[in-house]
Amino acid sequence: MYVFSVVHQSFPGIKTPYVTAIVDLPEGVSVRANLMDVDPEQAQKEPNKVFNLPVELVDQRRGKDREAHDVVAFSYRPSKN
Repeated sequence: MYVFSVVHQSFPGIKTPYVTAIVDLPEGVSVRANLMDVDPEQAQKEPNKVFNLPVELVDQRRGKDREAHDVVAFSYRPSKN
């Protein structure tokens, strides 16, 4: 991960603040996703602890679409390894 931002304003119903980041994948692709389990205040105070943080992919079922298929959201969290 080479860049992140702490979001303080969002759509109604979305809890703020939260951390969003651009994560570099080993395959050479970069993706934007939310970063879970990172304290937004701490990230702002000590950004060097967040840069280059090893992360792992997390998928979450967020609901169903009109055809009753699962709606899946992807985010990252600090790696446990």
